[in-house]
Amino acid sequence: DFWAYSCINCQRAIKHVEAWYSDYRRDGFVVIGVHTPEYAFEHVPSNVHAGIGRLGITYPVALDNDYKTWDNYSNDSWPADYLIDSTGHVRHVSVGEGDYSGTESLIRQLLTAAHPSATLPPATQVADTTPTSTDQTPESYLGSQRAQNYGGATAASGTSAFHFPASLGANEWALSGTWTVGGENLTSGRNAAIELNFTAADVYLDVGGTGTITATVNGKSTSYRVSGAPDIYTVVHLSKPQSGTLTVTLSPGLNAYSFTFG
Repeated sequence: DFWAYSCINCQRAIKHVEAWYSDYRRDGFVVIGVHTPEYAFEHVPSNVHAGIGRLGITYPVALDNDYKTWDNYSNDSWPADYLIDSTGHVRHVSVGEGDYSGTESLIRQLLTAAHPSATLPPATQVADTTPTSTDQTPESYLGSQRAQNYGGATAASGTSAFHFPASLGANEWALSGTWTVGGENLTSGRNAAIELNFTAADVYLDVGGTGTITATVNGKSTSYRVSGAPDIYTVVHLSKPQSGTLTVTLSPGLNAYSFTFG
């Protein structure tokens, strides 16, 4: 299972992988989590270890900081699962979220082929929370290396003062206040805020440091305490996908990496 700890797609999928491991390991099922980092902070073993604990992962996890296993499999996505049979042959590749029942059915077939006398437990019952809206806002990176859907005035890397534009297009975001622009992230300064036009039920901000973020949407504001290594924080949770404008204010010194959605 190729994954990264601050990837929301991986976090949703891991619930299924962990359930399969828990139920089928007595029948010979082995899971190896291959943690291949997307960001620099995901190279830090202690950050990964903390993420493993938060997600309740009990199977072994290998650190693939140099992308060697990733490259050997010609992998290109998080998450991605490779089903390998008892003779060492890759029998199926599942890229991204979803079709968990299909993957589990193949797991059961391979276990039965390897151990014909095995009596497998009933199939797992874990809710599939894969987003299905075709209008959902795509992942938006905030650092200068991969910035997407930025709708504000252009500013050079380094520390600058920003101002929200008069309006934002669909899925666009912009900055106000003082920010330091880095390759992978933005670091908040005085009066730092992000405005985002989104379509989703859930909005997540990948952010690290020590401080407070306050999210305002539909006239309601909620504050969250941020502490430690970067991780995903839920800043919007709605009953169903809808369009809206989110404003997030950040106390000075926080590092914001990306918005993801669900």
